[in-house]
Amino acid sequence: MLVNHEQLIGLAVKTKSGQHIGKTEGLIIELDTQSVYQYQVKPTGIAHLFDKELVIHRDQVISITADELVVEDLASPAPGESTRAKKTKTTLEAEPITSSK
Repeated sequence: MLVNHEQLIGLAVKTKSGQHIGKTEGLIIELDTQSVYQYQVKPTGIAHLFDKELVIHRDQVISITADELVVEDLASPAPGESTRAKKTKTTLEAEPITSSK
């Protein structure tokens, strides 16, 4: 199935366990393969109090439908990020997403 970027922007993002974490806000494209590399997610609900942006690697995506993007339940700060940056940018990788950071 083919979709354009407008269909991906604004999708609800939730974890495999059903926790709503935000909405897709942007895409990072890998030019060599011309494919989506990461999804930028704007946290909503209580999650927005702790992060300004989440970055989800394509390997953490479980499924994409017309209504939602479902991702793994794990999260950790992006590699090489400073403590301050860790509070504003997260990539899903290793520690559970919680509402208290």
